[in-house]
Amino acid sequence: PPISIMLNLKLLAFSILILACESSASNSVIGTWSTGDWNMYHTATFTDSTVLFDNHIDTLFRYNYRMNSDSLFIDNGSLKVSYYFPTSDSLVISGLPNTNNPLRYVKN
Repeated sequence: PPISIMLNLKLLAFSILILACESSASNSVIGTWSTGDWNMYHTATFTDSTVLFDNHIDTLFRYNYRMNSDSLFIDNGSLKVSYYFPTSDSLVISGLPNTNNPLRYVKN
Protein backbone atom coordinates (compact mmCIF):
# COMPACT_ATOMS: atom_id res chain seq x y z
CA PRO A 1 0.00 0.00 0.00
CA PRO A 2 2.67 2.67 0.80
CA ILE A 3 4.33 2.03 -2.59
CA SER A 4 1.08 2.55 -4.48
CA ILE A 5 0.45 5.80 -2.60
CA MET A 6 3.91 7.10 -3.53
CA LEU A 7 3.39 6.03 -7.14
CA ASN A 8 0.04 7.84 -7.26
CA LEU A 9 1.59 10.98 -5.78
CA LYS A 10 4.40 10.91 -8.36
CA LEU A 11 1.88 10.43 -11.16
CA LEU A 12 -0.20 13.35 -9.85
CA ALA A 13 2.86 15.61 -9.63
CA PHE A 14 3.93 14.67 -13.16
CA SER A 15 0.43 15.37 -14.52
CA ILE A 16 0.36 18.80 -12.87
CA LEU A 17 3.78 19.58 -14.36
CA ILE A 18 2.64 18.62 -17.86
CA LEU A 19 -0.51 20.73 -17.58
CA ALA A 20 1.51 23.69 -16.31
CA CYS A 21 3.89 23.44 -19.27
CA GLU A 22 1.03 23.33 -21.77
CA SER A 23 -0.65 26.25 -20.05
CA SER A 24 2.51 28.37 -20.10
CA ALA A 25 3.09 27.61 -23.80
CA SER A 26 -0.46 28.69 -24.56
CA ASN A 27 -0.22 31.80 -22.39
CA SER A 28 3.03 32.89 -24.06
CA VAL A 29 1.26 33.26 -27.41
CA ILE A 30 -1.70 35.29 -26.08
CA GLY A 31 -1.65 38.87 -27.30
CA THR A 32 -1.22 40.81 -30.54
CA TRP A 33 1.63 40.06 -32.93
CA SER A 34 2.63 41.96 -36.08
CA THR A 35 4.86 41.13 -39.05
CA GLY A 36 5.66 44.75 -39.84
CA ASP A 37 4.96 43.93 -43.50
CA TRP A 38 1.85 44.65 -45.54
CA ASN A 39 0.87 41.01 -46.22
CA MET A 40 -2.17 38.76 -46.01
CA TYR A 41 -1.55 37.88 -42.34
CA HIS A 42 0.14 41.08 -41.08
CA THR A 43 -1.43 41.01 -37.61
CA ALA A 44 -2.31 38.00 -35.44
CA THR A 45 -4.24 38.38 -32.21
CA PHE A 46 -4.33 35.30 -29.98
CA THR A 47 -6.87 34.91 -27.18
CA ASP A 48 -7.38 31.83 -25.01
CA SER A 49 -8.71 29.72 -27.88
CA THR A 50 -8.93 31.82 -31.05
CA VAL A 51 -6.53 33.60 -33.33
CA LEU A 52 -7.63 36.49 -35.50
CA PHE A 53 -5.50 37.32 -38.54
CA ASP A 54 -6.00 40.77 -40.01
CA ASN A 55 -4.97 41.70 -43.53
CA HIS A 56 -4.62 44.88 -45.53
CA ILE A 57 -7.90 44.48 -47.40
CA ASP A 58 -11.23 44.02 -45.62
CA THR A 59 -10.97 40.46 -44.39
CA LEU A 60 -10.42 39.01 -40.94
CA PHE A 61 -9.49 35.34 -40.63
CA ARG A 62 -10.73 33.85 -37.36
CA TYR A 63 -9.59 30.35 -36.39
CA ASN A 64 -9.73 28.24 -33.29
CA TYR A 65 -6.34 27.04 -32.18
CA ARG A 66 -4.76 24.74 -29.64
CA MET A 67 -1.18 24.22 -28.62
CA ASN A 68 0.81 21.40 -27.20
CA SER A 69 4.49 21.30 -26.46
CA ASP A 70 5.64 21.21 -30.09
CA SER A 71 2.66 22.03 -32.31
CA LEU A 72 0.19 24.77 -32.99
CA PHE A 73 -3.06 23.48 -34.47
CA ILE A 74 -5.23 26.08 -36.17
CA ASP A 75 -8.89 25.61 -37.17
CA ASN A 76 -9.70 22.73 -34.82
CA GLY A 77 -6.70 20.69 -35.90
CA SER A 78 -7.43 20.53 -39.63
CA LEU A 79 -4.57 22.91 -40.41
CA LYS A 80 -1.29 22.21 -38.68
CA VAL A 81 1.23 24.98 -38.93
CA SER A 82 4.74 24.99 -37.62
CA TYR A 83 5.92 27.68 -35.28
CA TYR A 84 8.73 28.53 -32.94
CA PHE A 85 9.72 31.31 -30.59
CA PRO A 86 13.25 32.52 -31.44
CA THR A 87 12.89 34.95 -28.52
CA SER A 88 10.16 35.59 -25.98
CA ASP A 89 8.78 38.49 -28.02
CA SER A 90 9.00 36.96 -31.51
CA LEU A 91 7.06 34.18 -33.21
CA VAL A 92 7.62 32.48 -36.58
CA ILE A 93 4.69 30.71 -38.27
CA SER A 94 4.87 28.74 -41.51
CA GLY A 95 2.21 26.77 -43.33
CA LEU A 96 -0.58 29.33 -43.42
CA PRO A 97 -2.69 29.16 -46.61
CA ASN A 98 -1.46 31.23 -49.57
CA THR A 99 1.95 31.94 -48.04
CA ASN A 100 5.24 30.83 -49.54
CA ASN A 101 7.60 31.82 -46.75
CA PRO A 102 7.47 31.66 -42.95
CA LEU A 103 6.08 34.78 -41.32
CA ARG A 104 8.00 36.38 -38.46
CA TYR A 105 5.85 38.19 -35.89
CA VAL A 106 6.89 40.53 -33.09
CA LYS A 107 4.71 40.91 -30.02
CA ASN A 108 3.12 44.33 -29.68
